[in-house]
Amino acid sequence: MAEIVGTLLLEGIKELVDYLKKKRKNKHVKTADLHNIVINLSGHPLSKDAKTMLNPDFLLNIFPDVDMQEELSISLVRASSGIIKKILQSAEKNGFIEDILTGNYRIILPGFSSLAALVITELHAITGHFPPIISMKRIQHEFLPSEPIFLQDIRDSVRNTIRKRLE
Repeated sequence: MAEIVGTLLLEGIKELVDYLKKKRKNKHVKTADLHNIVINLSGHPLSKDAKTMLNPDFLLNIFPDVDMQEELSISLVRASSGIIKKILQSAEKNGFIEDILTGNYRIILPGFSSLAALVITELHAITGHFPPIISMKRIQHEFLPSEPIFLQDIRDSVRNTIRKRLE
């Protein structure tokens, strides 16, 4: 599963690896060159007031496309791969790739996903590994668990693949 996931996440980001190869020599980015980047994954457009409060230099609204007919864990990974590709392409096109590559961005999560992200982050800090996650899929009138998504395996697979391509 991790190899399939790693492959899916890396589809179409050869350009990123090429870009990283070029920029590897120049690892220092001046703080003054960074921007206020906001990636909205909430599934809702931001109101005028929200935009004013966030005051982004660049706002990327992404509405995930998940195929509920496919095995949910694979569909989520495909959606994630598409989101990563869209973020990288938009950042490159709009001149904010350095911000993305240096972690200078904020992500708006849907609803209580922020709580889940905090719990996962704290568990990772305690254990040194990401936990597997399970999504619930509605089947008829009840929610049933999907196959687990092994976050640590995905992280390791993507990192190893990128490292190999950078060599």
